Amino acid sequence: MMSKPRLLFCYALLGLVVGGPLYDIATFTEHYPFSPYWMFCNNVAGEKPVVMQYRATAVPADGAAPFFLEARVQMEPWTPQRFSLALDSVAKRSDFQHIAKHAARDAIKRYEANRARHRGPPLKAMILNRVSWRVREDAANRRTPDTVEEIGRVETGESWP
Repeated sequence: MMSKPRLLFCYALLGLVVGGPLYDIATFTEHYPFSPYWMFCNNVAGEKPVVMQYRATAVPADGAAPFFLEARVQMEPWTPQRFSLALDSVAKRSDFQHIAKHAARDAIKRYEANRARHRGPPLKAMILNRVSWRVREDAANRRTPDTVEEIGRVETGESWP
């Protein structure tokens, strides 16, 4: 037979382990280690998960092929992941197009400010894209999304209100 303090401790621990995730699921919040992990929540049985991200695409001034900004140094202090999460958090707002254009302008400024460190080419424009692709086990397609939708575009010489 367990002592009363030990029994209360076990009930409290069980309440924390079960109650924490239930609270986070009910309030759509995340408090580690009770995070609900929504990454693959829309996965259809039998199909591979689809990943969607917002990506800043740099268009070099020399006519070279456009490329995704994938290195932290290219848009520091942003990381590509935080940039995508920030845009995803405001995607349903009515002024999203305005925010997207502002984000593209900010990405150009950060890229150009850090160009001495990452040694990238000068840019002609920055395109903000919503990209998505089906996940492959080996992640071989991570640089080639299945769909690319342009959200906003800003030329380097374009003034911002």
